[in-house]
Amino acid sequence: MHIQVLGQVRATVEGAPLDLGARKPRSIVAALAMTPGRPVAADTLADLVWGGSPPRAAHGALHAYLSGLRKALEPDRAAWGAGAVIETTDHGYVLRVDAHHVDAHAFADETRACDRLLAPLGSQLTGGTTAGWPNRGDVLATVDRLDAALAAWHGEPYADLPDHPTVTAERAALAQVRATAEEARLLGLLALGEPAGVLAVTEPATARQDLRERLWALHALALARSGRQADALDAVRRVRTLLADELGLDPGAEVRAVETAVLRQDETLHLVLPRARPAGAVAPDRPADEGPPVEQAPGADPTGADPTGDARGTAPVAVGAVGGATVVSVGRQVELVEVGRLLAQAAAGRLSVAQLVGEPGIGKSWLASAAIAAARGRGMTVAVGRCAGDDGAPPLWPWRSVLAGLAAAGPTVSGAATDTATDTEDRAAAFGAGHEAAGAGAAQRAFLVAESVRTALSRGTDRPTLVVLEDLHWADDASLRALAHVVGSLDEDLPLAILLTRRAHPEPTGALATVSEAVARRHGVRLDLDGLDPTASAELVRAIAGDDLPTALATSWHERAAGNPYFLVELARLGRQGDEDGVPASVRDVVARRMADLPERVIETLRTAAVVGRTFRLPTVAAAADLDADLAADDLEAALLAGLVRETGAEEYAFAHALTRETVYGSLSATRAARRHAQVARVLEQPGAVVLDDPDRLVAERARHWLAAGASHADRAWRAAREAADQARRLTSYREAMELRRAAVTALARATDADDHARFDLLLELATDAAHAALWPEVEAAAFEAISLGRSLGDPERVGVAAAAMTTYCVWTPHEVDQVFEDAVEDLRWALAHVADADHVTRSRLQLALAMELYYAPHSRAERHALVEAGMASAHASGRPDVVAWAASTAWLASWTPAQLAERERWTAIGLEALAGTSDRASEAVFWVRRALEALERGDRDTFEPALEQAETRSRALRLHYVTLTALWIRLSLAALRGQTDLVAGHLAELTEIAPLVAIPMQEAQAPAAATTAALFDPEQLAGVLPMLHDAQRQTGGMAVLVHLATARAGTPEDVRSWLADYPIPWEDDEYWSTLSDWSMEAEAAAVAGDVAVARHALEVLEPYAGGMTVAGAVLPLGPVDGFVALARHTVGDRAGAARAADAAERMAQTWGLSAYLTVLRGYRERWGF
Repeated sequence: MHIQVLGQVRATVEGAPLDLGARKPRSIVAALAMTPGRPVAADTLADLVWGGSPPRAAHGALHAYLSGLRKALEPDRAAWGAGAVIETTDHGYVLRVDAHHVDAHAFADETRACDRLLAPLGSQLTGGTTAGWPNRGDVLATVDRLDAALAAWHGEPYADLPDHPTVTAERAALAQVRATAEEARLLGLLALGEPAGVLAVTEPATARQDLRERLWALHALALARSGRQADALDAVRRVRTLLADELGLDPGAEVRAVETAVLRQDETLHLVLPRARPAGAVAPDRPADEGPPVEQAPGADPTGADPTGDARGTAPVAVGAVGGATVVSVGRQVELVEVGRLLAQAAAGRLSVAQLVGEPGIGKSWLASAAIAAARGRGMTVAVGRCAGDDGAPPLWPWRSVLAGLAAAGPTVSGAATDTATDTEDRAAAFGAGHEAAGAGAAQRAFLVAESVRTALSRGTDRPTLVVLEDLHWADDASLRALAHVVGSLDEDLPLAILLTRRAHPEPTGALATVSEAVARRHGVRLDLDGLDPTASAELVRAIAGDDLPTALATSWHERAAGNPYFLVELARLGRQGDEDGVPASVRDVVARRMADLPERVIETLRTAAVVGRTFRLPTVAAAADLDADLAADDLEAALLAGLVRETGAEEYAFAHALTRETVYGSLSATRAARRHAQVARVLEQPGAVVLDDPDRLVAERARHWLAAGASHADRAWRAAREAADQARRLTSYREAMELRRAAVTALARATDADDHARFDLLLELATDAAHAALWPEVEAAAFEAISLGRSLGDPERVGVAAAAMTTYCVWTPHEVDQVFEDAVEDLRWALAHVADADHVTRSRLQLALAMELYYAPHSRAERHALVEAGMASAHASGRPDVVAWAASTAWLASWTPAQLAERERWTAIGLEALAGTSDRASEAVFWVRRALEALERGDRDTFEPALEQAETRSRALRLHYVTLTALWIRLSLAALRGQTDLVAGHLAELTEIAPLVAIPMQEAQAPAAATTAALFDPEQLAGVLPMLHDAQRQTGGMAVLVHLATARAGTPEDVRSWLADYPIPWEDDEYWSTLSDWSMEAEAAAVAGDVAVARHALEVLEPYAGGMTVAGAVLPLGPVDGFVALARHTVGDRAGAARAADAAERMAQTWGLSAYLTVLRGYRERWGF
């Protein structure tokens, strides 16, 4: 078991989190974790948990909390067994967890160990020597350890404990240890020659901790090593002034020594650990735990052959035809037609030449193989030569294969080719022996071989011939000169097709360019192969990973591979093994081989580019790598020639594929990647730096890099993320805004300048972003944390503001069914007890928020009603329209019962009136959808339609997914009630598309509920849906009444009776939003099952609401209440009452056009005779 106390208390077992419950139980764990393995007296524990003011019943409360904790920490413990994790002893309570399994203690121990290892590096600040320094690998590994240790912080230590002298002292001690860890880390970076990474930390840190002398010394030394000597001296002068003004002291030895070294231009200023490239490795300076270097993989082809040069491993997907032969094809129909035309021309007795050009893995070799198969299917002679990437291959190697292929053909060609080949070899050998020393041997040999091939191809033959030469980018000059001669000298009327393949980049030069010119003069066809389109990519990967592969994943793979078939196949194979986001080993091997021959500096520049992103600009990479622009351009040119990047514009580049970039990026360890992200972020912060053309993108990129820069840069990260979140919100990208804001909250928790007030503001912003995005679990988490923070600050107003965020823009109730949050209720009651009487705004927020939090609390109806009335009175007393509007909205949610329809209608009218003078269109949309719901419940069609249209208009304009989702549900349900099958299908498709974009209460029930709703009035379709609905109820629950209803319509009476018995719903005195719909569905199930008791209770619940419409929550109209009353009356034996109620239901159904509903109701009337 591991305990985390560097922030809110968490406990995990083998990585799985344990639910420790509310704040008080968590604070008990935190208090015991301060001294693991040692007893804490009950009085001391109570003092710590209640902040020095324990209540009189503290010991009893502790006992109850500890009992719950033991169940959470040891679920398999016997009921009366002794606790193994929290033990009760004669001297108090003991947390039986090793100290190194408590993150605060582990952090302190790790920091001390690393500080000892790096202590000799302190001589950098005193002008000493490198004697006693650890080696570079050890320093790298130790800096990585410190990075990992600092990353363990996720908030204020022991955050769940209130202020107490003991807790305050512990927090201060840990803050000092943290400062030591950071300074040791900076020493290590300086010794590694990374002053830019040091400055990224020290620039803000010296402003925040301006009396820490070692920090100033590190800062000044980093400035000097960055070539900023004047700035280094200025930093020393500033700290000297600060110390004199604040403390009347002179700087210490380290600051003075750095100043002296700068003034004297001392060579010790630049003492760093030497870089040494390990033998055989591509990546320099990599310790054993930093990940594997980029080098040739074990078992790789020693010739350097690139597996992406041949995509014949792709699985069969579709069948096409080339010249009568059947071949496998995916998205290559156009190219296959061209290949077929090439063969047809040869068959007609005309010479034809074509080039297949594209990047590795794009399908050149596959198309060549398709051409070969088609040619053989036509009975053509086929000769193939493949150029080798191995430097050891002899000159003219591919032509030997071609000649051998011709020799192995039919009798006519065989004799000519054999004679020619033998004669050519003899003459070439003799010529080479006599003339190679004179420098003409290679050209002459090329000519002789070309003449041999031309002769063999020109001699009489009784069938057409296909010659294929693959991978010309690897061909030697002699082979290329021979090819140019052959193409240029053959007669036009030969029955011959020549197919050539080569890579697209780099563009051909020298002999290869001569070949391209010769092909062009022959009017040869050039086929440039691009990546497959999304449809073809999806077809390909589904053939490997299965037809049920999600579209989103297929799209992601297409984008990462840029449609490259080889990469797509490898991604699909890896995905089939369960790794959907990884980089296939074969792809890593390909990239590693291409990087293996690059110089070290090129590799490092390429890694910096990978940190920048998939696309990047030369100035950004040069500045981040601290290189002259010309040198960086040279490096990128080398990467371009290796096929790793491509040029997209002036000083603009992109990696060949996302997978290429991921592989290069993955060659960096996490800590080294983080440091490079910090370097890039610093470049993006430079005023006037030409790094990005789009200012909006610049803000987002700056945030991305600071967030990835590690815990040491959290101070900058949270501010950058907040700025980017503000921008995303302005652009109505609410989900992106929420994710950035959440990242800002996380970064702020790790920042050394963490401020509770800033954290509170961020949490409120996060809740607002999440509300716009309709992600209510995020709203809930942010609001609860802000409420708790407001109380810890002793500020009732902040508690009220945070509580208000819970229901802002909320359409349904904010919590899952039956959830009551003890901490929130306690905090709201505390705030109400401490708020000033004259603060009507805060009082209104607290009263109504408490009413909402008590919604599912048993027997709370009277208190909720009183809180709602008092909260509305306080809102009106505030005189603020925005407060009145929010109060009316929350009052509506807290009053959501069938009996309070009139009150809810009043709150909607008040809310819309209050909003009339504001610009809050989002809140208006929420009120309009509620007015539509009220009209639906009331059975008022004239009000319903225009109200729903008002809501839909505003939600579309503002991209309010929550309102849109609610409106779609209503439209779907009404279309089903009306039997409008086309509309049902359309609304269901829209609902399926938007549902993944939201996260709201009962989220897991949406898919089965939507499918059931769409089929509810089609018995055959419903029978097909029923098994899925049954499984969903068994697995997640929460849908028992819908299962009862669906089973009643598509199952047998025995089935219904079984489900009613296995999943009964409670008979409660309190009413909730679901009361009317629950008992309407139960009434129909009871009628089919003949369950009189259930029917009688349903009648008691439903009869007061006769004349209205049953609506399940905010989404699912089921039909007139009278129809369900009729079924209940029939079941209890009141046929006359059943007939009267059914007649009333039919009248309402006709008014609303509910034809499918009428069919069901009339079927029941005929079946049971009422």
